[in-house]
Amino acid sequence: RTPEANPGVPGGCYPLYQQKAYRQVEWGASTGSDGAALVDVNTAAPANVTVRHPDYVDVALERARYAFDEVLEVRMDRGGRVVATVVDASGAPVAGASVTCDGDRSLTTDADGRAVFEGVAAGNRVFAPSREARQPQMVVSGAAAPAPAAGGERVRVRVGEEVAVTLELASQGAVTGVVTERGEPLAGARVLLEPARPSGAQVLSFGASGPSDASVRTRSDGSYRIEGVDPGAYRLVVSHRSRAMKESMPLRVDGAETRADVALSLAIHALVGTARAM
Repeated sequence: RTPEANPGVPGGCYPLYQQKAYRQVEWGASTGSDGAALVDVNTAAPANVTVRHPDYVDVALERARYAFDEVLEVRMDRGGRVVATVVDASGAPVAGASVTCDGDRSLTTDADGRAVFEGVAAGNRVFAPSREARQPQMVVSGAAAPAPAAGGERVRVRVGEEVAVTLELASQGAVTGVVTERGEPLAGARVLLEPARPSGAQVLSFGASGPSDASVRTRSDGSYRIEGVDPGAYRLVVSHRSRAMKESMPLRVDGAETRADVALSLAIHALVGTARAM
């Protein structure tokens, strides 16, 4: 359930600073032996209807208003079955890794490095491995959907068939460099490595941003090193207690070690006060 439209704002939406927090309200029920379920929906507003079963493809109906005692008949498709095995660079299975299907549905691998997806919709699906699942995020302003994660494999899924796919988990690397200000090493600066956000989007994160977020402080000689970085696109953000504004730069991590030296521009101190006429 979302806030009511604000007539004073174009498009009927609240500006970001006026957003109100609403707990999402859900009504649900499980089907019985006859496949029927009775759901009491306590709202006259348009509602989303989603039907899920572990062995079938999810069904999502278009958002609509429903009449009192309205009967919906939903037909579910069994889809296909995908057995994904995650291995490291040496070919050994990786337990506890996360595997996502089309960047949405996610499962964790077992002791044999396997994750079994039931009820996968037919068609071309992208399965990608990572070391752990990311926390959910809310995109405030629209942007293009992010590209599939690095290391993903495209799999052709057919109804009623099983397909196996092996996913290699890319080796982690390190980001290292030196932070300077006016040509001098800057000690105690915070260097943060965060995943690149979709272009033109504002993102609110709930909880930690994900396993790739990492930060360190620069040493006395301005040097830093961040270990355990997955290949991919990032932003390197540098801040310091003596600087009012952060500086950031895009960074692509591909190899075992990526060098990223940061030369900070001159910090300008501003004096803020009130002028009084004499």
